[in-house]
Amino acid sequence: MSGTGTLRLWLAAPLQSWGTGSRFEVRSTDLWPSKSGVVGLIAAALGRTRHESVDDLASLRFGVRVVRAGSILRDFHTVGAVPGSGGVAVASGSRGRGIVTERYYLQDATFVVGLEGDDQDWLAELREAVSRPRWPLALGRRSCPPAGPLVDDRAVFAGPLAAALQDDWKPQAQRHATMSPYGERPADASQTLVVEDPEGEESRADQPHGAAFGTRQFGVRRMRVTARDGDGGSAGR
Repeated sequence: MSGTGTLRLWLAAPLQSWGTGSRFEVRSTDLWPSKSGVVGLIAAALGRTRHESVDDLASLRFGVRVVRAGSILRDFHTVGAVPGSGGVAVASGSRGRGIVTERYYLQDATFVVGLEGDDQDWLAELREAVSRPRWPLALGRRSCPPAGPLVDDRAVFAGPLAAALQDDWKPQAQRHATMSPYGERPADASQTLVVEDPEGEESRADQPHGAAFGTRQFGVRRMRVTARDGDGGSAGR
């Protein structure tokens, strides 16, 4: 079916990590999902390799609603410090030292992400792939599996991105899910909306190009950030 539609994904987990500017020793996370990370998730669901183009997926307009912002967790990993491992090679080519890396995560966060396109039938095919993924799905890193289903039969919204994100969709399987030992966390009173917009004030280097996950080619895209209050209003920044 032709016509503008939006595929929505429910991203909730004890830990997520959406880094777009990490270095080897410091693996950061942004405060909401990256377009490159979500495109990679769908590519994994379709069974695409790192050397296949994702231009079709990257052409979809991307947005996020921050249902629950969560909090930042910093973890430490020691690499190459085991005796006999030879250490870690550095840029000069030398080896022999262990490295302590810092890795950042979002804990107990929840997001609705949307991908807008003009072919609702294709979006439905992507929804089906996400519900029956070829490869395991992760929220930014392989160590961050989702807490439950990402989609349901209402995941494709028959309308544009902004309306899809404003709609209070939540997969039926998540409505009574327990997200922590203390019960499901409530949504934030004021929910941030992040919508891809060429005139937006903020930018992010997470626009995939070609076989981006093999070549590491990511361009800059612009986005508009607004605050969605409990009455459905919003204020931009």
